[in-house]
Order: sequence, then structure tokens, then C-alpha cells
Amino acid sequence: MKIGMIVVVTVVAMSAVTGCERASSPTTVNKHVAEARADAQRQDNKALADAAVTEAKGRHEIAIQRCNGLAGDQQKACKDQADAAYELAKANANAQKVATDNGNTP
Repeated sequence: MKIGMIVVVTVVAMSAVTGCERASSPTTVNKHVAEARADAQRQDNKALADAAVTEAKGRHEIAIQRCNGLAGDQQKACKDQADAAYELAKANANAQKVATDNGNTP
């Protein structure tokens, strides 16, 4: 009787353990893979947009320093141009982020 009980307990324990390791259906696996890829793509796009803003900021700072070598109206025009280029780069990066957030890939 004890051996029979040990066998039953062992079978039940093995069933519980192996039930947790059941493979998902191919459809479920494909869905999860597609979701993971889409999420990774969104994260990549956001990182690229952030990098574009950082690069634009660096270019802007360099341009402003170059403008400081000019005087009067030339300096003002130079700074205005540098500011406009920086604002355009930021707007483009933000548009890329919004498109990414909405599920679109620019």
C-alpha cells in the first residue's frame, strides 16, 4: 500500500511539474514574437529621435560659438539661423517620436 501511495504521489507531482513546461501554440508564439519586435522597433525609433535632438543641440552650440566671432547684424543673423536649424531638428525629432507613439514607423 505504501508503494502504491508513493507511486501516486510521484505521478501527481510529475504531472504538476511537466504541466508548467507546456509549449505555447505556434499562433501564440508568433503573436508574442511580433509584439516583441514591434516594441523593440518603437524603442529604437525613440532612441534615434533622442539622439537626433542631442546631435542638434551640439551642432547648435557649435554654431552659436562661431556666430560669436561675428559682430552686429551678421552675428544676429547667424544666431537666428542657428536657432532656426535647432528648432527644426527638434520638431522633426518630436514628430518622429509622436509617429512612433502612435504605432507608425517613419
